[in-house]
Amino acid sequence: MLVNLFATYEGKAEYTYLLRISMVHLTENDLKTEIPEEMTRDEQRAWVYQIYIKDYLKCIAGIDENVGRLLQYLDDNDLTDNTKIIYTGDPGFFRGEHSWFDKRLMHEESLRMPYQMRYPNEIKPGTVNDDIVMNIDFAPLFLDYAGLETQAYMQSECFRRNITGENEGRESMYYRYWMNADGSHNVPAHYGIRTERY
Repeated sequence: MLVNLFATYEGKAEYTYLLRISMVHLTENDLKTEIPEEMTRDEQRAWVYQIYIKDYLKCIAGIDENVGRLLQYLDDNDLTDNTKIIYTGDPGFFRGEHSWFDKRLMHEESLRMPYQMRYPNEIKPGTVNDDIVMNIDFAPLFLDYAGLETQAYMQSECFRRNITGENEGRESMYYRYWMNADGSHNVPAHYGIRTERY
């Protein structure tokens, strides 16, 4: 993670100046504490970032601990080999990169989603798959594991064969953020195509 808390956005597109997702846009309500006055912009960004990232990491640590408890329970009760564990979450989140928080832009940091699986009967431990998969593909995977067919109206693909190395994934994906200049973050509507390279 490369954090650039002091980005000025000089030479960047106009939208970067309009966004309200910089560290200085986090409020006392967001931070759960008063923000000291009389700080420079850079001092405020650094101070806010410390609170923001520590809260974020506490949340992640709590999730990690409880996922570990669940996995330990499965191991202790000989349920591991016959249980499919799928762990995922929201699209990625800026954690100070470009001095931003949030996830509403088609940048690498916020486009990726965490997705981990554990199913020893089918997936070799340590397997890594870099195929382009979208969250709309989750339902066909779950249906396939349940022995059900993907419905014709679903605009998605089951990626079970990708996980086992029997199939290659998409070459590209379409991205669209449809809200425009929402009241809180002022992120403009935008779209794009993602490939392995771009």
